[in-house]
Amino acid sequence: MRVLCTGGLGFIGSHVVQRLLADGHEVSVIDNMSNASQSCPQACHTEVGNVADVLRHSKGSERQDLIFHLASPAGPAMMCPEREVLWQIVRDARAVFNAAARWGSRVIAFSS
Repeated sequence: MRVLCTGGLGFIGSHVVQRLLADGHEVSVIDNMSNASQSCPQACHTEVGNVADVLRHSKGSERQDLIFHLASPAGPAMMCPEREVLWQIVRDARAVFNAAARWGSRVIAFSS
């Protein structure tokens, strides 16, 4: 199965990616590196940037069977300036669900 994991280099996302790879899935990661806990394994394709920007430009044509949407700011320090961060969360989520609709993919969304 082809799986996209947004926020795949964060604490939760990196564990999800490791499990998906161990289960034999083809994994792609989008992460802006703002809270990356580790680098992505060589077995997966990684794109650095905001989810909405990456989906609009490079990943927009690559169909994924499943999307784990884990990209979200973590902790109070990541919420400043509040208005800009909230708009980015909305843009990223909208881009993920639009891509899922276009590809016929399922989405699993959760965050710390």
